[in-house]
Amino acid sequence: MEKREKSMIELKAKQMMGDSLKTLKRYIWRDSFPPFLLGLFGFIIFISVNLLYFLSLNIIDYGIPPWRLFQLLYFFMPELFAEAIPVGVLLSIFWVLSQMGTKNELMAIQVHGISFKAIVIPFLIFGTVLSIGSFLLNDYVIPAFNELKQRELKEFMSKNVGYSTISNKFLPITGNKYFYVKQPLSKNKLDDVLIYEIRNESLKVIYADELIDNKREGQWTMEDGQVLRLDNAGDLSLNVDFTQTDFEELSKELSDALEDAMSVFNEVDIYGQYESGEQNEFKYSPTTELLEKMKNPEKRARATLELNLRVAKSLSPLIIALVGTSVCLLANIKSKSWSIIFSFIFIAVFKAGEIFMQSVALHNVSSSGLGKYRLNPLIAAWVPDLTFVLLGVFVFTILDSKLMFLIKERFVRR
Repeated sequence: MEKREKSMIELKAKQMMGDSLKTLKRYIWRDSFPPFLLGLFGFIIFISVNLLYFLSLNIIDYGIPPWRLFQLLYFFMPELFAEAIPVGVLLSIFWVLSQMGTKNELMAIQVHGISFKAIVIPFLIFGTVLSIGSFLLNDYVIPAFNELKQRELKEFMSKNVGYSTISNKFLPITGNKYFYVKQPLSKNKLDDVLIYEIRNESLKVIYADELIDNKREGQWTMEDGQVLRLDNAGDLSLNVDFTQTDFEELSKELSDALEDAMSVFNEVDIYGQYESGEQNEFKYSPTTELLEKMKNPEKRARATLELNLRVAKSLSPLIIALVGTSVCLLANIKSKSWSIIFSFIFIAVFKAGEIFMQSVALHNVSSSGLGKYRLNPLIAAWVPDLTFVLLGVFVFTILDSKLMFLIKERFVRR
């Protein structure tokens, strides 16, 4: 009889514990949304100011209507949201837990037999949902918006700005071919152009006083120029003058290169920094396209790296949830102002490490990459996540342990 009563008591205790955990989860999720939105939109506004400043300078230089500024910002919105999600997660964690600490709710939870580790679980679920959403955003929404941005800007720039954006610049055409133009003379005429074709055994240079778009589809005419070829020793092996000629084998490649170059905004990231068109080819490709590119030996390394970078970045909300919750419970931060300060310091360190290691990975994915930071690109892509995961797991492990109370007694409560 006593055993039965004891079992009933234990069963009721477990039911009460389960009900308490469910209530705790609902409470945490409900209170997490306002600070999450505050961190999300706060970070978006902060980054948008720098982006708007950069875009406005180019808009003034090229005489673009001011309303285009807001259209450009609209195209960048999915990327801004993807970058801001970890900030919102971290702020919501520090905000909610500092509020619970101020009201002594954390102490009350412990009195009811709920451990600190159990408090981490709702935030991990919250982070997991946002990580899935972040991956879908990076894989579907951002590529779609980028394609829309490129289409809109190419059409607008070609009709309203023309070739003024490519004056005195070297532009990649394709492979080992490069193009230089001194300045545009009109909407269909370019002045002093050079086309370089670099090969292992020679260098071919085509010069023309003028390059004219003769209005036929993808056809360009060169006037008053020369074709030169230099061998490895620097000796001239070909020197041909021409008055007028059509280079049909370069026409389509040249047209595509000029259209890409005219849209100066296509290669700008959300931080106002330029990215190469080669990088954008992979960055804005859906996973299905990246998997197809991996079948090509020349593109396999870069496509594999991009896929790893995308997955690593998408896991940021979950990792931030693990580390942020564990550290906040250990540090026992009670001030909301300090929670905001610590949130932005924490996320700044995480983002700085992420951006730096991404640069290292992109630099080293090329076989010609030289420099101090020689590291396997795939390892570099995962270094920030792995570092914070190890930190999060360590702090999570010591929660509710004697070590945690010792740390609080020695350092936190002072």
